Formats: sequence, structure tokens, C-alpha cells
Amino acid sequence: MKKLSLAVLFAIGMAQFAIAEDPAFDLEKAMGPETYERAGISKLTSDERAALSEFVRNYVAGKQKDAAAVAAAEAVDRAVKEKKVQPPQVIESNIVGTFKGYGPRTFFHLANGEVWKPTNDYIETYSPIESPKVIIYRSDLFGYKMFIQGGGTVRVKRVN
Repeated sequence: MKKLSLAVLFAIGMAQFAIAEDPAFDLEKAMGPETYERAGISKLTSDERAALSEFVRNYVAGKQKDAAAVAAAEAVDRAVKEKKVQPPQVIESNIVGTFKGYGPRTFFHLANGEVWKPTNDYIETYSPIESPKVIIYRSDLFGYKMFIQGGGTVRVKRVN
């Protein structure tokens, strides 16, 4: 798990470094002289060209960061499915929206993108809590428990 985590962090760091950290990024070289002229970029002032280059650099860096995050998540999911690593023992996030309680048809949508649901048929109601913090932990060999800040603890299973 440590080797996988280090490899993922290294890949993310390298992807961000590639274009985002290159202040010498040259739009004309990237596009080629013919495309650069056809797009009319040579008609822009040097400040306008610099602003456009900065936008492209930031846009590409953002896309690379998003792609690296998706690739990292897929690599971890694949490693867990292939039983090369174990899923995390503790997950911290927040419930998206207002928490009022739970029942057998409740789905907990978390800020980290995961969805969990109670494994029992209990119905519990609470005063509304906006985006409460949750901690999900492996309780035993049979599953997970979710501690909801201000809302107690419930046995849960991951839906996605």
C-alpha cells in the first residue's frame, strides 16, 4: 500500500509539474507557426498573448490534475478488488446537504463522492444538521460503522 501511495503521489506531482510550472511555455511553439497565424494570435499585444498563454497553461494543468486524481482513484480501486491492498480502515468526510436522520431507504451521499447506506432497518430522527462530519471505520470482520457528528453511530455498507 505504501509503494502504491508513493507512486500515485509521484505521478500527480510530475503531471502538475510538466506544464503548469513551465513559465517558458510558448503558445506559438505549441500551436505551430501556421496555426498560430491562422488563429490571429500574432495580432494580439504581448500582454494579451501572455494572458492567453497563462490561461492555456492553467487549463492544461487543471486537466492533468483531474486526470491524475481519476487515475489514482482507479488504481486504488483496482488494487483493492484484486486484493493487493486493503481498503482504508478509516474514512473521513461530510454528508452532502442536511442530515435529519436515517432509515432503511436512506443513502448517505458524502463529499468525497462515496455513497453509503444503513445495513439495519432502524429509523432514527435528529434535529437538522447541515453537512455533518462523518467518520467511517471498520468495526469488525462484518462491516463498517459510521459516526455522524451530532447524529450517533450506524452500521453501514458502501453502495459506490
